[in-house]
Amino acid sequence: MPDGWRCTLQPEGDAETGVVIHDGDAALVFEVTPPVGPDDAVTLSQFADLVATDLELVRLRGTSRSALRQSQKVARQLHQIIASALQSASANTASGVLVTLTRAARSLFDGDECWAVICEGPFAPLAVRCQRGQPPQRLVLTADDLARWHSLIPSAGPVVEPTSVAAALRDDAGGTYGLVYIARPETAVDVEGELVSLVSQIATSSLTAMTLQHSIADSENRLRVVIDTAPVAIIEADSSGAIVWANPRAHALLATDAQNTLAWPASLVPLMEDLWRADDRHSRELPPVTVRDRVLVLTAASAPLASTGGTLTVLDDVTDQRALKEEMRQANRMEIRGQVASAIAHDFNNLLTLITGYVDLLESRVTHDSTASSLLASIASTTTRAAALTAQLQSVGRTAAAQIAPVDINAALLANAEVLERVLGSSIAITWQLTDAPTITTTDADLFEQMILNLSTNARDAMEGSGTLTFTTSIVERATETGTASFVCLDVADTGSGMSADTMARCFEPLFTTKGPLKGTGMGLAGARRLLDESRGFVGVDSTLGEGTTFHFYFPRTAAPVATPPPLTHHDTIIAVVDDDVALRQLMVHLLRRYGYEVREYGNPLDVAADPTIGEISLLVSDVMMPELTGVELARSVRHQYPDVAILLVSGTAEREVLEGLGSMVELLAKPFRPSALVDAVHRVLALRASTS
Repeated sequence: MPDGWRCTLQPEGDAETGVVIHDGDAALVFEVTPPVGPDDAVTLSQFADLVATDLELVRLRGTSRSALRQSQKVARQLHQIIASALQSASANTASGVLVTLTRAARSLFDGDECWAVICEGPFAPLAVRCQRGQPPQRLVLTADDLARWHSLIPSAGPVVEPTSVAAALRDDAGGTYGLVYIARPETAVDVEGELVSLVSQIATSSLTAMTLQHSIADSENRLRVVIDTAPVAIIEADSSGAIVWANPRAHALLATDAQNTLAWPASLVPLMEDLWRADDRHSRELPPVTVRDRVLVLTAASAPLASTGGTLTVLDDVTDQRALKEEMRQANRMEIRGQVASAIAHDFNNLLTLITGYVDLLESRVTHDSTASSLLASIASTTTRAAALTAQLQSVGRTAAAQIAPVDINAALLANAEVLERVLGSSIAITWQLTDAPTITTTDADLFEQMILNLSTNARDAMEGSGTLTFTTSIVERATETGTASFVCLDVADTGSGMSADTMARCFEPLFTTKGPLKGTGMGLAGARRLLDESRGFVGVDSTLGEGTTFHFYFPRTAAPVATPPPLTHHDTIIAVVDDDVALRQLMVHLLRRYGYEVREYGNPLDVAADPTIGEISLLVSDVMMPELTGVELARSVRHQYPDVAILLVSGTAEREVLEGLGSMVELLAKPFRPSALVDAVHRVLALRASTS
């Protein structure tokens, strides 16, 4: 009899009953009618064995069928889980992951509805619900909804109940941030807790994978933008050195034709081969190479690519940087020269001012002596040229901006006509072709006069003593970046030897000159172009060898009137003159007294500060560069005590920036100056004082 089976026989009256039992349960009851003999008993026992064996076979078949049905169910569930995992992995959004998850979980566990809720983290709050017979939908959670779902998150493993199943969504650290919840009917089949956990793990893995994919895609996009917009050329070459890929900058740098064909220039090939053989990832500067008829200075670095056997090379065009660096060196040299020139010019300007002043005083006394008058005129002309040269020396390395103010170009030209005639001499004719239209512009009046004087001396040298110099003014319309604008055009034309194309290309460079040693400084035209730049104008030149040169200066035209001071009387006007140079101080005192002013002179600025009667003065005339106390410091001290005192500072080196902070009624007079210039400056500043009283 099979294991687990037994048979009992017991009398029941005239009959005998047999029972075949499996594990205590009656499986079969039968009865045998007497007489029962010995042979009959054997037959009964055998029959019981057969019955028990057949019944065991029946039970095993049932168990097998049940196990088969269960395994098929698990296989279907695993198939659904795998399918949902694949679909979730392909989702691009967190809601897409939850939509796939809720649809699969509701079907998998035969639920009425399935919720997937994220309560914390970067995707929170997010909830998706899938009901039987309806597509999944995303829902908006209130704060109360979020708190309720948060309270349902299992703290440990999945929670399986007759009508619901819940499993937590966990991050890599084991913390919970959401859950999967399935509502089930009471008739639903039993659920394996491991399958519920597997579903929540798929959700977490899919969300993590999606986040990683987005991060990778963002990184790739950022890298692509960086490479495409990089100011350096990035080039991938194969093992033979041929270019297989390059960024846009590389195409712009190395493209050989209109079809944007990319190849290493012949001059660059040996340099690249040396770079690759060196296997040095540090950037190095290559010797100058010619690319598309242009000489370039490149820096290069490369690294091998193990996956392809090729190399990745980075090229940077530093040609402009090297040129800019050289320009900066030149600018520094110019600034140093300017500082040295300014230091020398201060004392030299004092001497020139004395010479100019005494020449003017003597001219009125020797009018009866033509020889003496001629000599004085030569001295004045030479002094004017020396003053212009000093101003040019000071302009080397000058960083302060020009003092832009309204200037009448016609009036400024005519005001310098006498000086130009003296400088050029009688053998050179000056022709004036000036327009009748207003020629008001905004520029630096002093620098404009220096420019005119320098152009005239250059023209005289080019004409070798004889010829014609023509000044022409006109009003022209020229196109600008913002449209059409009106300009005052000044043409300065000579009939000299002219310039070659190479000379014209360089004539505005600082320190460039075609004159011999000690005959030219190469600073005049450079200063002229700088003046035009700061006046928001521009300059051009036309020249023909053997015929002459014409410079074209375009100044922006303005309607602003040139201010003229009101009339001034000298009654009760007291002027204090302060200068540590005795001769120059005495000259200024003499000139001002000659024009009717009451003048007090001081050789030390500290004496002014200590004078209790200094408040009686109307004007303080002071040199800027003095020991112990500068003219600017003295002016501030006097102004602090007596705000009504006007200030006139005199300097051969200072820029108008020194006047900042001194308020109104302030002027700066540049050395060297003619006596009339000193008187005019005094007149202007006192007129300003009178107009503000």
